[in-house]
Amino acid sequence: MTILVTGANGQLDNEMRIVSKGSEYKYIFTDVVEASEESSVSI
Repeated sequence: MTILVTGANGQLDNEMRIVSKGSEYKYIFTDVVEASEESSVSI
């Protein structure tokens, strides 16, 4: 089974990474990366 975990930069997800290391399941950790002010577009 594959489990998708969102919010990879949060506190809960950091603990999930530790717990999942010995698991029989495959975990995919992901999070949203916000654009910096330099790369944002002004209209």
